[in-house]
Amino acid sequence: SSNIGTIKIAEKLGKVDFYRYMRDFGFGMKTDVGLDGEISGRLQKIEKWSAISLSAMSIGQEMSVNALHMAQAYAVIANGGILIKPRVLKAFLNEKLEVGTSFNSKEIRRVISKSTADTMRSMLYTTVKYGTGKKAFERDIEIAGKTGKAQIYDVEKGEYASGRVV
Repeated sequence: SSNIGTIKIAEKLGKVDFYRYMRDFGFGMKTDVGLDGEISGRLQKIEKWSAISLSAMSIGQEMSVNALHMAQAYAVIANGGILIKPRVLKAFLNEKLEVGTSFNSKEIRRVISKSTADTMRSMLYTTVKYGTGKKAFERDIEIAGKTGKAQIYDVEKGEYASGRVV
């Protein structure tokens, strides 16, 4: 991955389109999967941005998300660019009360074109098959992914903690 490349893409999009895409992917909103205590994360409105907010957010800073947000964003790519209402399931039972294999999905909106989703899916698959995600590679299933690390924000100091990453 390239922070510089990501920043350049965000700059080409501009503040308004970048913010719209972030919201369309579901960042800064609850997923409404029915889990108690779910938070919406943090995605500030454009009028509250500083001069560096666009660049910072394009590499994941000045915002916060939960694991459901990330799964939902990856699902958009897996679903050909369409945001499907996420759900958390323990099991799915069919009409015969057997564990089922399918259920109806609710499409929320198109976030990116199918072509863009296909390109992104291919890039993420290549990361797992040949790149930094090789440990996740499986021959019998296509796995797409992105490796990286996230800095930890120190709320008390109001800054990213020096040397602390996930």
